[in-house]
Amino acid sequence: MLAGATYIGGVLELFDISENGLHPRAARYFFEPRCEYLEGARPRWVQPVPESVIGFEDLYLTDDAIYGLVWGVEKSEMADSKPQLFRFDPNGNPTTAYTLSDEVLETIAVDNDGTIYGAGCDSEGRYKLCRYTPSANPAVSAN
Repeated sequence: MLAGATYIGGVLELFDISENGLHPRAARYFFEPRCEYLEGARPRWVQPVPESVIGFEDLYLTDDAIYGLVWGVEKSEMADSKPQLFRFDPNGNPTTAYTLSDEVLETIAVDNDGTIYGAGCDSEGRYKLCRYTPSANPAVSAN
Protein backbone atom coordinates (compact mmCIF):
# COMPACT_ATOMS: atom_id res chain seq x y z
CA MET A 1 0.00 0.00 0.00
CA LEU A 2 1.03 3.58 -0.63
CA ALA A 3 -0.43 6.44 1.42
CA GLY A 4 -0.23 10.17 0.93
CA ALA A 5 -1.71 13.02 2.93
CA THR A 6 -1.89 16.80 2.65
CA TYR A 7 -0.49 19.37 5.05
CA ILE A 8 -2.87 22.08 3.82
CA GLY A 9 -6.29 20.65 4.48
CA GLY A 10 -6.67 17.05 5.52
CA VAL A 11 -6.84 14.65 2.60
CA LEU A 12 -5.66 11.06 3.02
CA GLU A 13 -5.26 8.99 -0.16
CA LEU A 14 -4.53 5.26 -0.21
CA PHE A 15 -3.35 3.16 -3.15
CA ASP A 16 -2.69 -0.53 -3.70
CA ILE A 17 0.53 -1.33 -5.54
CA SER A 18 0.77 -4.15 -8.07
CA GLU A 19 2.87 -5.07 -11.10
CA ASN A 20 0.37 -3.06 -13.17
CA GLY A 21 0.90 0.15 -11.21
CA LEU A 22 -1.03 2.06 -8.56
CA HIS A 23 -4.73 1.45 -7.97
CA PRO A 24 -6.81 3.83 -5.82
CA ARG A 25 -8.09 2.16 -2.66
CA ALA A 26 -9.68 5.05 -0.77
CA ALA A 27 -9.64 8.80 -0.33
CA ARG A 28 -10.72 10.46 2.91
CA TYR A 29 -11.41 14.18 3.16
CA PHE A 30 -11.17 15.65 6.66
CA PHE A 31 -10.61 19.38 6.02
CA GLU A 32 -11.00 21.44 2.87
CA PRO A 33 -7.56 22.21 1.37
CA ARG A 34 -7.85 26.02 1.08
CA CYS A 35 -4.72 27.56 -0.37
CA GLU A 36 -3.36 29.96 -2.95
CA TYR A 37 -0.48 29.92 -5.40
CA LEU A 38 2.71 31.53 -4.17
CA GLU A 39 3.29 34.42 -6.56
CA GLY A 40 6.42 34.17 -8.67
CA ALA A 41 7.35 30.62 -7.62
CA ARG A 42 8.65 28.34 -10.38
CA PRO A 43 7.45 25.64 -10.48
CA ARG A 44 4.06 26.70 -9.15
CA TRP A 45 3.82 26.26 -5.40
CA VAL A 46 0.89 26.60 -3.02
CA GLN A 47 0.81 28.30 0.36
CA PRO A 48 -1.78 28.43 3.14
CA VAL A 49 -4.28 31.27 3.46
CA PRO A 50 -5.55 32.55 6.85
CA GLU A 51 -8.52 30.16 6.81
CA SER A 52 -6.43 27.11 5.83
CA VAL A 53 -6.82 24.20 8.20
CA ILE A 54 -3.48 22.46 8.71
CA GLY A 55 -3.95 18.74 8.32
CA PHE A 56 -1.29 16.03 8.33
CA GLU A 57 2.22 16.65 9.65
CA ASP A 58 3.44 13.06 9.18
CA LEU A 59 2.27 9.54 8.24
CA TYR A 60 3.53 6.12 9.23
CA LEU A 61 2.28 2.80 7.85
CA THR A 62 2.34 -0.56 9.64
CA ASP A 63 1.06 -3.91 8.41
CA ASP A 64 -2.42 -3.31 9.79
CA ALA A 65 -2.79 0.45 10.37
CA ILE A 66 -1.87 3.96 9.32
CA TYR A 67 -0.75 6.49 11.91
CA GLY A 68 -0.94 10.21 11.27
CA LEU A 69 -0.04 13.38 13.15
CA VAL A 70 -2.94 15.74 12.45
CA TRP A 71 -3.21 19.38 13.52
CA GLY A 72 -6.84 20.06 12.60
CA VAL A 73 -6.54 23.81 13.32
CA GLU A 74 -6.19 26.97 11.27
CA LYS A 75 -2.59 28.04 10.72
CA SER A 76 -3.03 31.02 13.06
CA GLU A 77 -3.92 28.63 15.94
CA MET A 78 -0.87 26.39 15.62
CA ALA A 79 1.22 28.27 18.20
CA ASP A 80 -1.35 27.47 20.89
CA SER A 81 -2.01 23.84 19.94
CA LYS A 82 -0.28 20.61 18.99
CA PRO A 83 -1.08 17.78 16.62
CA GLN A 84 -2.96 14.70 17.74
CA LEU A 85 -1.90 11.22 16.77
CA PHE A 86 -4.60 9.27 14.94
CA ARG A 87 -4.69 5.59 14.08
CA PHE A 88 -6.53 4.75 10.85
CA ASP A 89 -7.57 1.34 9.57
CA PRO A 90 -6.20 0.14 6.19
CA ASN A 91 -9.08 1.93 4.42
CA GLY A 92 -8.32 5.31 6.00
CA ASN A 93 -11.09 5.33 8.60
CA PRO A 94 -9.98 6.82 11.93
CA THR A 95 -10.19 4.26 14.75
CA THR A 96 -8.31 5.87 17.65
CA ALA A 97 -7.16 9.37 18.58
CA TYR A 98 -4.25 9.59 21.00
CA THR A 99 -3.57 12.60 23.18
CA LEU A 100 0.12 12.71 23.95
CA SER A 101 1.95 14.58 26.71
CA ASP A 102 3.41 18.07 26.38
CA GLU A 103 5.71 17.45 23.40
CA VAL A 104 4.84 18.77 19.95
CA LEU A 105 5.77 15.90 17.65
CA GLU A 106 6.97 16.45 14.10
CA THR A 107 7.55 12.86 13.03
CA ILE A 108 6.51 9.40 14.22
CA ALA A 109 7.31 5.70 13.86
CA VAL A 110 5.51 2.67 15.30
CA ASP A 111 6.99 -0.72 16.26
CA ASN A 112 5.30 -4.08 15.68
CA ASP A 113 4.34 -4.18 19.36
CA GLY A 114 2.49 -0.84 19.12
CA THR A 115 5.19 1.28 20.75
CA ILE A 116 5.05 4.79 19.28
CA TYR A 117 8.23 6.79 18.78
CA GLY A 118 8.22 10.49 18.03
CA ALA A 119 10.65 13.31 17.51
CA GLY A 120 9.64 16.85 18.29
CA CYS A 121 10.09 19.76 20.64
CA ASP A 122 9.52 20.03 24.35
CA SER A 123 7.84 23.04 25.99
CA GLU A 124 11.15 24.98 25.86
CA GLY A 125 11.72 24.38 22.13
CA ARG A 126 14.45 21.74 22.52
CA TYR A 127 14.36 18.67 20.27
CA LYS A 128 13.38 15.54 22.08
CA LEU A 129 12.89 11.86 21.28
CA CYS A 130 9.79 10.34 22.84
CA ARG A 131 8.55 6.79 23.34
CA TYR A 132 4.94 5.94 24.13
CA THR A 133 3.40 2.60 24.93
CA PRO A 134 -0.34 3.31 24.73
CA SER A 135 -1.38 0.46 26.99
CA ALA A 136 1.14 1.24 29.74
CA ASN A 137 1.94 4.96 29.54
CA PRO A 138 -0.19 7.51 31.41
CA ALA A 139 1.12 10.22 29.04
CA VAL A 140 -0.97 8.61 26.28
CA SER A 141 -4.73 8.50 26.39
CA ALA A 142 -6.87 7.03 23.64
CA ASN A 143 -10.17 8.62 22.69
